[in-house]
Formats: sequence, C-alpha cells, structure tokens
Amino acid sequence: MIVAVSLNPALDVTYRLDSPLEIGGTNRVADVAIRPGGKALNVARVLQQLDCAVRVVAPLGGQAGDSLSREAARHGIDGAWVAVAGQTRRTVVVWETASGVATTLSEPGPLLTTAEWCDIASAVQRLMPADALVISGSVSPGLPADAIAQLVGIGRSSATPVVVDTSSGALSAAIDAGAGIVKPNRDELSALLGRAVGGTTNDIVRAADELRAGRGVAVVASDGPSGLIALTPNGRWRARPPLIHGANATGAGDACVAGLVAATLDGEGWPKVVRLAAALGAAAARQPVAGEVGDYHDLYTATHVEEL
Repeated sequence: MIVAVSLNPALDVTYRLDSPLEIGGTNRVADVAIRPGGKALNVARVLQQLDCAVRVVAPLGGQAGDSLSREAARHGIDGAWVAVAGQTRRTVVVWETASGVATTLSEPGPLLTTAEWCDIASAVQRLMPADALVISGSVSPGLPADAIAQLVGIGRSSATPVVVDTSSGALSAAIDAGAGIVKPNRDELSALLGRAVGGTTNDIVRAADELRAGRGVAVVASDGPSGLIALTPNGRWRARPPLIHGANATGAGDACVAGLVAATLDGEGWPKVVRLAAALGAAAARQPVAGEVGDYHDLYTATHVEEL
C-alpha cells in the first residue's frame, strides 16, 4: 500500500473554454469537471490508473470537504480523512483548449489547530510501514513549519521510502529529514537557492547538484514540456517526452510523481523510472482535468532518455 499525504487538499473545479478567456467579459463554459484535488490526490488517482493500491491522508472540513470526500469515493479513492473545523479550500482552473493556457484561482487553506495537526500525524503513523510515503503539495496555515519534515521522519522511522513534492523551505527541510526522492521544478529550484536558474540542461543540473549537496537524495527536476532531469546516487539522466499541442499543464507534475513512485516500486532502473515519469506527465497534459493520464503507452515509447 502506498500512502499519499495532502496537507492542503482542495475541491477542484475545471472550466473548459473553446475560446480565449476574456478578462472583464462574459465567458461561455463548454464543460465543467469537479474532482477531488490537491497534488497528493492527483498523484493517488494516477497511481490507481497504474494499478497501485494507495490510501490518502488529508484534513477535510465544511461543505467543500464533504463534497471532496464524496467525489473521492466516486472515483474509488480510499481516504483516511481527518475531520477539521475549517472549510476545505477550492481551486478553479480555466483551461483554454485552443491555446492550452490554464488559469488557476486557488483559495487559501483553512487554519488548522495543533490538535488537528496531531490527528493528521497520527493518521499517517497508523498506516506505517507502507510501500511508499508520498507527501505532495502545500501546507495549510497553522501547521508547524517542519510539518513535512516530521512526516518524512515518520516514514523513515518505519523504513518506508519517502517521496516529496513541495516548495520553498519545506522541500529543503524534507531533504535534511531524509526524503529519498524530491521533485522540484525550475522555479522552485530558483526559490530554494535564492537565485535565478537558467533554462539550459547545465543550469538545471548545477542547481540540482547544489540542492543535493552530496546527500543521498535523488533530485528529479521538472522543466515543463522539456521533460525531466534526474540527479541520483546512481547517475544522471534526462527524459524528453514528445511536445503536446494545447497542453493542460495542471496536474502534469503530479503524474510525474506517480510515475516515479510506481516505477521505483516495480524495481525499475532510473532510465525506465524517468521515462515513465516524463511520459505520464505528458499524458496528463493531454487531459482536460488533473489526475488522469489515459493511454500513455505511445508517449512512453516516444520519450527519449539520455545519460548526462
């Protein structure tokens, strides 16, 4: 069983537009999709499509939380939900199908209490050991600054492999706490290192090397449609999937994380791990909503992997 933790889940609403978004005007929505959201829930949905058993731990509250749990059940997501007093947030994505531009409106998460944080950590502890512990997304207000690092420690104490996809200082703290794999993007690398990271392969490799700083963590850096660059204790690789016309990038990074977890648990070597992760990210970009990949095998075959 894989355990996926979301510390700031959301009820996702996606509006699909067949024409460009007109700011200040009236926009006709072609289609509406409502899904259980937040990065960890997107990861869980992709893992399910890869036939992996997964359980989600997340705090839920209010009407939006009730709606999220119902949608999760409708999609077959097994949840260890932690009841909280605050209202679960919502995110609204406006996707222009012609251009592929996606505009996201993200509400703040609820202010959680110390007692609610203890309930979340206890829920994770009860599910250990697991095949893998995946911690994805932002942290709700009120949680301790080292919340993700504490969860990494819970996983490590039970010899559970830990994968983290978050940003800012929480990612650096997760590495210090012993995360096995982290997946920053170029912007997150820039924020962590306090300097702009250029868009060339060498720029990203240098930044990822600096983040690793000789530690045993594998840093898999995503660079949008250009694919993934992985710096691991066993070597360095780049995976380039085919470009997707009119891509919807929402959820592509979450699909990459699902691929990293699934292929690693299957015992695949890093070249196949990054190939699957990059292909799933591209497959997710073809979908109208996050958390789905469809048939990705053509992209897997066409993804180019090279050793750096």
